[in-house]
Amino acid sequence: MRGCTVRMVRVLLIVAALFIMSSCSTAEYKQADAACTTIGISKYPVDRVDYNCQLSRYIEVPTGETICTSELQYDKVVTSCKEQTEQKREWYNSTCTKDRNQNIRGQWIGQCTRDACLSAFGNETCDAN
Repeated sequence: MRGCTVRMVRVLLIVAALFIMSSCSTAEYKQADAACTTIGISKYPVDRVDYNCQLSRYIEVPTGETICTSELQYDKVVTSCKEQTEQKREWYNSTCTKDRNQNIRGQWIGQCTRDACLSAFGNETCDAN
């Protein structure tokens, strides 16, 4: 499980970095990235592969406790009981899909974009100033 958590943290950090870069990038950077993305997709096309994986979901499980309440309704006492539940994580086998070329394509696009900016603007961010 620890390896899965480390990978998830890495993916989240990469996504956050890409979000920050794209939100602060110049129009020139976005143009270079778009051009490199088009080439990168043709060089490293999407190659989906299915594999067995374990996923989790939360399910409601009875705790064995019951809570009853009584109310006065039209001169009658009405008691209603509700069984208490808690959420538990349940693991199950599934088929997951991944793109075999996603990492290499992303690395290639990033390097292509930096190289294009460096060539055109003398820096890796396409900053014209």
